[in-house]
Amino acid sequence: MHLLDSVPSPRLILMSGSSTAFGVDSDLLSRELEIPVVNASLYYKLGSRFMMNQLKATLKKGDIVRISLAQVLTSEGDYHEKLLAADFYPPAKHWLHFASFSEEISAYAIHRLCVYGISKLLRHFWGKSSVLRSLYS
Repeated sequence: MHLLDSVPSPRLILMSGSSTAFGVDSDLLSRELEIPVVNASLYYKLGSRFMMNQLKATLKKGDIVRISLAQVLTSEGDYHEKLLAADFYPPAKHWLHFASFSEEISAYAIHRLCVYGISKLLRHFWGKSSVLRSLYS
């Protein structure tokens, strides 16, 4: 996001999954094309809608966006992964999309249970179980 906010337009913005995030040399591409390149590719489980919403907030006149959609990249992505991203980068909450209010409530409830409930449960039993401590020591 810092690069998207700081690199001047016109620029080439790459959007895809992690194969593009880790597999493209943006500096080399920028030198060859003689235009700034920002690799905005993210983890595929965030979904293409999430990624496109991220880009919509930062696009400027003259920008070129190259979208590479992989076979496993879905529009909706995985709600738990998107909510984790929003936990670490709060502005990402604006890029979330839910089909209905009940879907949103369900996603948040399951996410909170996974993130906080299970970790609390494991910490609780960790202190009481010599078997768990020996497995992970």
